[in-house]
Amino acid sequence: MKVLRILILTAIVMLFYGVVEAGVTTYELLPGSSFEEGCVSPCMCPVAMHDDLVGTFALAKKRKSGQDTFYQIKDIFWKAVDPYGETVHAITGAGIYHYQNVGNHNVKHQLTLDVKIDGGKPIHLDSGYTLGCSEFPAVAVSVRRGTQCFDIWMDIIAASINQPK
Repeated sequence: MKVLRILILTAIVMLFYGVVEAGVTTYELLPGSSFEEGCVSPCMCPVAMHDDLVGTFALAKKRKSGQDTFYQIKDIFWKAVDPYGETVHAITGAGIYHYQNVGNHNVKHQLTLDVKIDGGKPIHLDSGYTLGCSEFPAVAVSVRRGTQCFDIWMDIIAASINQPK
């Protein structure tokens, strides 16, 4: 009986302090997720890097309005890793995932992220509105900073750790 009370008290404390949050789903990045940075038009300098992206994030429904559903993305803990599994960059941050079901299997979605790479200044990444991802709750979208000369882009392919992959 005492053990049960301790477990219940621990769960209440964890909920109060946000360790466990109702309605939050943990996602993990799947193979095919990638991190790229380098020169783009008009500069076209020879620097370019492509690495695998691994890690997790939390997704929570923020609000629903008609065909639009907005999700908060938080607790991003990603790593860009080289072919040998060595960490090239540590990425943290948060964002918003907007999912719009316009019917007849037509879906538009947008991912916007504010991330820090290796603890640096926040960088804003955006996918723009794109078609696809009717397999939600799976997520598959590309985001980029969208700057000239030197850009950063990521392909995000993710699934809930509780759903089949």
